[in-house]
Amino acid sequence: MDTVASDISPAEEPVTDYITEIDVRCELFTKFRAIAQQFEPNSWRDHANATMLAMFMVAPVHQLQIFVGSCETTFQQGYSMLLAINTAGPLAIRAFVPKGRPNASRFDTPLLAPPSQTLGTSAEEKRDRDAEVAQLVKARDGHRCVFSGLTDPCSAHIFPHATSQTRDFQNLNPLLLHLWGEEQGKVWAQQYQLLTETEATQNGISMNHQIHHWFDNAKFALKPLKPLGQDNNSIVVQWHWLKPTIFKPKDRTCRYDSTATILERAGLTDKNWGTCLAHRESGIPIRNGQIFTIRAENPEDLPSWDLLELSWNLLRVAAICGAADVPDDYYDESDDDDEEWPEHAVIAAITARQA
Repeated sequence: MDTVASDISPAEEPVTDYITEIDVRCELFTKFRAIAQQFEPNSWRDHANATMLAMFMVAPVHQLQIFVGSCETTFQQGYSMLLAINTAGPLAIRAFVPKGRPNASRFDTPLLAPPSQTLGTSAEEKRDRDAEVAQLVKARDGHRCVFSGLTDPCSAHIFPHATSQTRDFQNLNPLLLHLWGEEQGKVWAQQYQLLTETEATQNGISMNHQIHHWFDNAKFALKPLKPLGQDNNSIVVQWHWLKPTIFKPKDRTCRYDSTATILERAGLTDKNWGTCLAHRESGIPIRNGQIFTIRAENPEDLPSWDLLELSWNLLRVAAICGAADVPDDYYDESDDDDEEWPEHAVIAAITARQA
């Protein structure tokens, strides 16, 4: 691996808008909200929650168009789909952040790939295997954080180790199939459901302890740019700082607010990414758009392109819906559908009816 601790700033490449094609995404999410509103005329809140909003701001537009079109075909079927996917969404993202725990889902979805044999049958053997893989990851990266250049790094998991160990995929699988498409969903599932992938160097990147913490808590995301170099032994990733949010994953917004208004209040309508929180060992800031190359003598030891791509998508969802900022017991709290209408919702409803 190249020495990253130098006075030369990493190369940069252009970044996209924080939310691409935002007008089209707003229109699609508005249609999705309308399905629920036909079945809940007396509620001031949408049934679609902040996690669903976040997924509509990240998932591929063409796939969202297919999904919304299928929901609109028959409203009853669409509403049933909304209820199911709306419940699974927060639990799927819960499983992708360190606080995640297994939980039940309305979906009864089988694994998309057969589970491999566990690497080691005892807790001690698993710990030994984890330690061995961590050392291999750090050796591949020259025993330095890939991004800051600091020594004594951690081996950070791209796909959460706890989720692969508990096999907490029952909520994640259907969301990826519906919102990212069957083909892409199956490709990702074949990666994260196989312990031979998630308990290997393909699931690790060397990061210093602070950067590792930020990565686990959706403060930044890495966009894979180039799967392999000309020599077939490198992969390039691009740094993006993520923005804080006002949302919590199960938040349900006022039905009388437009999707654009909801995003504007959350500070998500401007095109900019988050602000810099970290610097390299030399003092040079780590900025949006900077690119970093990870190399390995054996291409099979490189980080998995598919796991990086999945992480790039789900960390952005987690940042928008605030999944890393809530305690674990938050997900066990019941929703109060009989909650009294707040003043702002009453005013919005009166204004809408007078229009």
